[in-house]
Amino acid sequence: MSDDYTISVRPLVGGQLITVAGENLIQDHQPVWGLYPTSLWGVGELVRDVYALSLPPETTPDAVQIVVYKPGEAGFENLGEVTLRLADWGGQ
Repeated sequence: MSDDYTISVRPLVGGQLITVAGENLIQDHQPVWGLYPTSLWGVGELVRDVYALSLPPETTPDAVQIVVYKPGEAGFENLGEVTLRLADWGGQ
């Protein structure tokens, strides 16, 4: 890959983003906190990354949305998006 992509992780409840103090709870960063950008990856390489979000105590997400995007001069270009139900992954 010649470009560096950013990953956005967004926990959801009922298909809606979780908000904390009026802000959407999301975490965006380049892989491995910017230490191993996608332009350095080899074909077929799998890279593990960790995203840690502080959820409000009364909130239990039922899904997580993952967005891959590339910042550009005109804003952001979304390259892919998937929503995973946590129940499908043993989360509930």
